[in-house]
Amino acid sequence: MRKNKIIIIISIINIISAFTIGIFSGCNIGNDDNEITINGITYSFFSYNDENYYYAHNVEDESIVSVKIKDYINGYPVKKISSFRNCTNLTNIIIPSTVTTLADSAFYGCSALEDIELPDSIIELGSFAFKYCSELKTISIPDSVEEIGSGCFQGCKSLESIKMPNSLKTIGSNAFEDCRKLKEVDLPICITAIKDKAFINCSMLERIYLPDSIIEIGKMAFWNCYELYSFRVPRGVTELSDYIVFDCANLHEIYIHKNVSKIGKSFFDVDAYQQHVVPRVYFEGTKEEWDKIELGNGNHHLSSITFNTYQ
Repeated sequence: MRKNKIIIIISIINIISAFTIGIFSGCNIGNDDNEITINGITYSFFSYNDENYYYAHNVEDESIVSVKIKDYINGYPVKKISSFRNCTNLTNIIIPSTVTTLADSAFYGCSALEDIELPDSIIELGSFAFKYCSELKTISIPDSVEEIGSGCFQGCKSLESIKMPNSLKTIGSNAFEDCRKLKEVDLPICITAIKDKAFINCSMLERIYLPDSIIEIGKMAFWNCYELYSFRVPRGVTELSDYIVFDCANLHEIYIHKNVSKIGKSFFDVDAYQQHVVPRVYFEGTKEEWDKIELGNGNHHLSSITFNTYQ
């Protein structure tokens, strides 16, 4: 009787072993149970309080060309893409609807990545998430995202089109620096902040819609946006930082509302040598109201202002 029980137990163990091998065929189980590699992608387990999930990562692997991120591992969702930094031959990636976060530097230096579709589940775009994705041409950011991290699209020199989310509140510093093919940007009516150097060196940017919900535009936000033709200060902004539209050589007109109390350094200079100023400046208020504005260095040589005009 005892011998029969032993035989049965051994048989069950063999069945379970065979079943496990079948499930994880093509997989590499790490030294601890919290990490597993499937088709070259490593999934690590995270657990804190009541939150349990896996995150995907694979750094500096030039062999990766196309990636499909799994949605569940061992019954737990894959909620985060940690880093595929410098996977320089990665051209395509499929992200499941379980993923909510692209971490800092998630696709940093993926210089062959041309297109990516972000699921509506994404709520966080980390700093430098797509930095130096130099072949990325277009992207649509889901309406669940409220902030674009610092340097998120910095150096995306082929980026021509971007759909901003209706939920967007903040564009981080240097977020679109050196996006040299970006021509038009429409910002949603709920956005409140554009941080320092957010669009610096977007040399082909011709038009940007700035809604009145904006209360902050950082230093050098549009420095060297060479093709920018017109700039309207949103009503929510009362203090203008230094060098916001400095060296925008083709800037022809600026509209300023009467509630502005301070204008930062060289706001009206349209070249780096400070030899030329924007030709047309329109101010909503009177000359008396204009004279009360605190003007930073480099603004006093402005020769002509049209008063009682704003759009």
